[in-house]
Amino acid sequence: MISKGSILIVDDDVDSRKSLCMILSPSYDVHTAKNGQEAIDFLSQKQVDLITLELLMPGLSGIDLLKEIKKLQPHIEVIIVTGYETLSNAQEAAYYGAVDFISKPFNVADIIMGVSKALGQRSQNKKIEGLIEQFRNLCSSRGLKRRKDLSYDAYFSFKGFPNPTRLDLSCGILYNPMRNN
Repeated sequence: MISKGSILIVDDDVDSRKSLCMILSPSYDVHTAKNGQEAIDFLSQKQVDLITLELLMPGLSGIDLLKEIKKLQPHIEVIIVTGYETLSNAQEAAYYGAVDFISKPFNVADIIMGVSKALGQRSQNKKIEGLIEQFRNLCSSRGLKRRKDLSYDAYFSFKGFPNPTRLDLSCGILYNPMRNN
């Protein structure tokens, strides 16, 4: 059985939380938090695939919460769903790792499409990370070692600037101790 994606809705407005729950519950496991601290507490105990996040909330702001989310669980996709849309808010959210920015009042189709796209992106990132891990295991099992003097990092952008995903491919520079190289 294929498991549903897990989503955390973080919004201080109860009506927005209920609306997003009604839209997303048929297809996903949905959890809610009414403020930033509640979201952090939830994330310290459970993992989710995606978070919808309001920017303007009492206490911890949405941008500050976005930074904390990326520290706690950097692979979580975050979509900003806010009534306080400005170009600078959108740019700042993208800079700190948000994958989409949806204005309130929102269109149901925009929410469904944004969530589907973000979860698809997360799935692709997981597949690539899995392939890299398989490559490392294969290299290790064949006695290939990483040269310490040659190490490269590769930067891939699945969404585009300004939020590239960093993948360490330094094991790609290998040598076999049995050969002269």
